[in-house]
Amino acid sequence: MRPAAYQHGTVLILSLVFAAMLALVTATLVQTATQQLHMAGNDQFRTLMRQYAQSVAAALAKNQHNFQLDKPVGHVNCPPASGQFDCDSRTLPAPNVQVDIATLAFDYRVVRHAVFRSTLSRPSSEDEEHTGVNVFATFEIEVRVNSSAASVHVVQGVAVDVQSPTTIYRTHWREPGVDPL
Repeated sequence: MRPAAYQHGTVLILSLVFAAMLALVTATLVQTATQQLHMAGNDQFRTLMRQYAQSVAAALAKNQHNFQLDKPVGHVNCPPASGQFDCDSRTLPAPNVQVDIATLAFDYRVVRHAVFRSTLSRPSSEDEEHTGVNVFATFEIEVRVNSSAASVHVVQGVAVDVQSPTTIYRTHWREPGVDPL
């Protein structure tokens, strides 16, 4: 038989080894949970930035003066303080959008695209006013939102009825680099 003091020391060493393994597993779990929390926060911040970008695009789409029908295809209209160099004119007003995060930087522009023609068929012979060709000037509103942590770029398509310039249709959203033009 072994002495009792020797047996108590073995139990102490085994319990320390198990405690060390338990501490290692716990530290790994805490590190994983912290990383997941950071990823969720980043995803939430990026979603918030995308919502701000879409609200800027929606605010710009409401104003018919942002769409210059007399300009050629490819014309780029930017705000006066824009840092973009490829602007043909700088007449876009600041959109009325309240932003809760002061570190976000917005940059936006309106790009003129090709004319779209639509032929509407006449549903009945009495309905003369809904026949003929409608001509739409198409534009895209590009909005970039930047911060030190991330950036978002969204594009809102807009069609303006040339015969009635106050009639504005929002046509599509697209993600640059992902969705084709």
